[in-house]
Amino acid sequence: MLEMEKGVSQRWIQLVSLNREEMQQARSLTDETRIGLGEAEALVLAKRRNVLAVLDDKEARAIAKSWNLEYTGTIMVLYEAFVKRLISHDELVDDLAKLTRIMWISTDVITEIIRRAKEVKK
Repeated sequence: MLEMEKGVSQRWIQLVSLNREEMQQARSLTDETRIGLGEAEALVLAKRRNVLAVLDDKEARAIAKSWNLEYTGTIMVLYEAFVKRLISHDELVDDLAKLTRIMWISTDVITEIIRRAKEVKK
């Protein structure tokens, strides 16, 4: 199980639903851009409810930046969970490996996160 799922089950990650108006805005955003519905929903929620968006898509991040929204990526959510001792070092490394199988992540980024984690672990 990815640690994101663990986070949801342990309630340190909260899933929310969009209301009808937010859903319409998200669909409009997908029509106007090349981002998927999940990214559009995250952007709309971040804008309307003033929450942090978790975005891995480059274009979605560019939109967030243009809207002056706070955002992070999945890798940093996992790293922060490790720093806060919500997941172990082994779980962090395992989940980073799992992520590389479903999305492209620079080797330099993975190496840097593991290096930082080792520093925290000391």
